[in-house]
Amino acid sequence: MKTNRCIETVAKRRVPALILAWLFCAGAMAGEPRLAKHPEPDAALGQKWRWALDQARGERHWAIAYETRLSLPEGLWLYGGMRWMNGGAGRQSIAAMLEGVAPTATPRRTLRRLAVVFRYRQKRLRDVWLTSLDAPLRTDGPLFWLHRADPSASAAFLIGLRAGLDRPDMAAELVRAIGYHGGDEVARFLIETIDRSTHGETREAAVRGLAFQGGPAAGRKLIELARKEPNPEVREEAVQALGGLHTEESFRTLASLAESAPTEIRVEAIESLSDHRRPEGTRLLRKFLNNADVEDVAEAAVEALAEDPDAFDVLVQAARRNPWPEAREEAMEAVVELDADRALPVLEDIIARERDMEVAADAVEAMEELPPEIAVTALFRILDNAAEPDVHEAALEALSEFPEPRVLARLDRFAWESGDAELQEAAVSALGDIELQQAHGLLLKLAKAHPNSEVREEALDVLKDRVFN
Repeated sequence: MKTNRCIETVAKRRVPALILAWLFCAGAMAGEPRLAKHPEPDAALGQKWRWALDQARGERHWAIAYETRLSLPEGLWLYGGMRWMNGGAGRQSIAAMLEGVAPTATPRRTLRRLAVVFRYRQKRLRDVWLTSLDAPLRTDGPLFWLHRADPSASAAFLIGLRAGLDRPDMAAELVRAIGYHGGDEVARFLIETIDRSTHGETREAAVRGLAFQGGPAAGRKLIELARKEPNPEVREEAVQALGGLHTEESFRTLASLAESAPTEIRVEAIESLSDHRRPEGTRLLRKFLNNADVEDVAEAAVEALAEDPDAFDVLVQAARRNPWPEAREEAMEAVVELDADRALPVLEDIIARERDMEVAADAVEAMEELPPEIAVTALFRILDNAAEPDVHEAALEALSEFPEPRVLARLDRFAWESGDAELQEAAVSALGDIELQQAHGLLLKLAKAHPNSEVREEALDVLKDRVFN
């Protein structure tokens, strides 16, 4: 019935592209997953797993899941280990299936109730992930529910499953899931994986998990990897992890790496130093910003200082005078984020004094991050007073980020009255980027009646883009 309604709807709407029809119908044709619960909730996890595999005989696609309780920090995002798989409003969550209720309009994102999910396709294990029981879930085929497993049992089971698996892609996914479990056994397993595995992605996953573990053994291993690991991706993961280990040795290691390691490692070390929130770290970041011999290092220092409200004046100096253009641009954006009111005169002064028009244009672009009531007025002043076409063009482009009637009126007037044909075209292009209905009428008039044929052609091209895109 769902499939028939879907096909009828597509036919009525005359959807021109097959891919659109597929996207429209996929959810309706897939149906909700069938749920089968193990009859003995308190049975051993391995026993329940064997039951699920036995039940799945004859199926091509299926999923197995169980609940576990992990002590995850508030606000943690499980990079690579947690997925909102094919999520969206209307998809049924595991919790909804267990409770026999309809899908919620807006899924609740919570880490309080976690499930470990295994998805099989074509009778092969394809995915392993941690997810909230409240997250929307799509599986092709039945879902076999194994009830609850305590964290130690879950960790031991996953470690055993990893031992019997010789596929590197799935090994990495299992290690990610294991890494969010705690305990000495997990820490030992992760260290052994780092030491013995030859698969880079699996070792990276183990490093991430080790960062979550904490403790002296994990700290020692991460410092060792940060100092001398030959695999650059694994080494970068370890350096990132040291940002979360607020120990004296981890801080000293990061400070040393930020001074003299390869550029990629220096950048990671600078970013991790900011996580320590120490006065000595802030002083080092300012030193790296002012004396950077590589642009990436200066940029990393700006990004790290951008999280410090006391660094406003240092970032203003960087925005005005840092020798690295990208660092100056980052510093302009940072001062806006830290204090929009104080940032405006800084940006206006840079625009007025700067001889490098690319830098001046960057200052105009940074105004896009100001509150609209401040930004629009400032950009209007630039249109009135700036002498350089590059600055005018940057202001026109920036104004397109503010869909307001007064902006439409100003862009339209500029398109008619400017004495520079290229800037008139830029104003037309900016009008086209504003998704207000009034813009369509203004563009039509420009396409029909503007005295410059190139501006008329630009207006026509913009109208075509609005209609067909």
